[in-house]
Amino acid sequence: MGKRRGAHDIDNEMIFKSNPGFVFHDSRGFESGGDSELRVVKDFIARRAREKRLHNQLHAIWYCIPMDDSRPITTAENSFFSECGTGKVPVIAVFTKMDALDSQAWNELVGQNMSRELAKQRAPEHSLSTAKSLYSEELVPKWYPPKGSVYIRDMNRESTQCVELIQETVSVLGDSNLQLLLVSTQQVSMEICITYALKECVMMLDLANRKFC
Repeated sequence: MGKRRGAHDIDNEMIFKSNPGFVFHDSRGFESGGDSELRVVKDFIARRAREKRLHNQLHAIWYCIPMDDSRPITTAENSFFSECGTGKVPVIAVFTKMDALDSQAWNELVGQNMSRELAKQRAPEHSLSTAKSLYSEELVPKWYPPKGSVYIRDMNRESTQCVELIQETVSVLGDSNLQLLLVSTQQVSMEICITYALKECVMMLDLANRKFC
């Protein structure tokens, strides 16, 4: 779901030619101090939960949190994860623009008497630690916490692919049929297909062994 405000209608479907198997819905960004956008999202989730047909249902929510903001976890995030129950639909916190934290991390490390070159090497790891702390300390304790989290950088590069996001989405889906559907639909990574196939084989062998025990 969107973080920034704009002329978005959450009911509009977005389908990309590169992978027409995915259908996206983009919400309007949540305005600080307002609750009308949150009500729209709540209503959308509730309506989709009542749908009987699989293709009309909502299967996963990606909640984007840009890390180029001085206060990435705002009232909007606190309200969503405290008030917006999504039922069986898993929410994944997607921390975007992780590279925006690197300069801040570099300054902090240099301030701790680390060499400039070493600080440059360690900055991404330090940024990741900062984002993970925000996730565990501010989102996980909420009444409706995310089911998982992903940390994405270098999205301005054409070669960047969100393999980690697809992997995390597969792992948090509670329905094996939906997992299989996502794995077979995604065109990001063949490794995901192989990993899932091996996992299914191991499960089948385990069940077969139990029957003969």
